[in-house]
Amino acid sequence: MSGFLFSQPFEDSIVESISTADRAELECLARLITRTRITRNHDAILAAWITRTRFFSVSDLGVTDHIVRQRSYTEQSSLTRQPER
Repeated sequence: MSGFLFSQPFEDSIVESISTADRAELECLARLITRTRITRNHDAILAAWITRTRFFSVSDLGVTDHIVRQRSYTEQSSLTRQPER
């Protein structure tokens, strides 16, 4: 269980994973990202993704669209939530 104490939320760890990924790993990360609900840290994830895909001159693989949709969904969800009483 000691690893659990030091583990990070997905939205934080994925930024580091993207930043150090090689070309093949980016494809795996793209599949993971596009199948995951992302609730925060959208801008950092997008910045890391765009930087790394440009570095390798590889396709976006739908990640940018997914992150933008996730950010929009999160923003809309926070606007429609009822305030706690």
